[in-house]
Amino acid sequence: MTILVTGATRQIGRAILDRLHGADVRALTRDPAHLRGRDGVEAVQGDLSDPVSVEAALQGVDTLFLQTTVSPEEASQAMMAVNLAKAAGVRGIVNLSVSHADRYVDTPHYASKHLVERMIAAAALPATVLRANSFMQNDLTARDALLQGIFP
Repeated sequence: MTILVTGATRQIGRAILDRLHGADVRALTRDPAHLRGRDGVEAVQGDLSDPVSVEAALQGVDTLFLQTTVSPEEASQAMMAVNLAKAAGVRGIVNLSVSHADRYVDTPHYASKHLVERMIAAAALPATVLRANSFMQNDLTARDALLQGIFP
């Protein structure tokens, strides 16, 4: 089994790479040097905004771990990746979404995650949708407020 991990050099991506054992792991990254020294990980240069690189990275992949960054392009990038995954014969997708994506569609980040969830369902690809709520490591970005007794 070959698994392609997007966002492989960020916090979640690195944690995923650390836990994938017994599979061939490919990691999509803008800079493969950031993954140097990772045994069992094939670093592939690419970016979710570049369909040619995503298409190449998906060749021979069985499962796609899809995560996008919060940006105005996140929905289009994820939708492009889903379309390319289906065309490449990927057999399943693990999609990192957000908790209650279907409830807060007036928030752009939630709306894009909900759109991608619906697109994956429409593509009829087996999928696992992870609806994460909050990550404790994100609290570090609010350190100053937390030290003042405010949880933003």
